[in-house]
Amino acid sequence: MPLEEQCLPFLGGGVVRYIPNWIPPNEANDLYERLMEEVPWRQEHFMMGARKIQQPRLTAWVGEEGMRYV
Repeated sequence: MPLEEQCLPFLGGGVVRYIPNWIPPNEANDLYERLMEEVPWRQEHFMMGARKIQQPRLTAWVGEEGMRYV
């Protein structure tokens, strides 16, 4: 049975391909747990005037070891 797919327009002419349930729920939960445990997530901050504000998201840079990303 083919998966249902939706193509949603994105800024700048791009497209987001949304495919609900492409990973079974138990596998999705396992993947989520692995990502939370293994990825070095950080909560960055920025300055607003004299106040230090935490961004409302976690971010992580992932790339090939030994490479420099700018």
